Amino acid sequence: MGNGRGERRIPWKCGKDHILGMVIVNGRNVSRLLLYRNAVNMSAEMPEEVEVMGVLHGMMMDIKCDVPGCGCVRTWSEDARAKRKDTYVAE
Repeated sequence: MGNGRGERRIPWKCGKDHILGMVIVNGRNVSRLLLYRNAVNMSAEMPEEVEVMGVLHGMMMDIKCDVPGCGCVRTWSEDARAKRKDTYVAE
């Protein structure tokens, strides 16, 4: 996924496949996370509307999925992303 300006957009998901945000990787391979206020459950009949809570650079620990019954926790780390190209896994 991209926007035509050399950026790629990659969904950032919890361990149960709910979307917590969107990773934006620019043409220089620098990434940032658009963190959603609420996780999106794409398997729901009517997925929630997306509202971006903030843009993360660097690191943020303990981002918790708020889809009922889930509760998965992830850590965003720009450094970990650099080590594992295009792979966004829980730290």
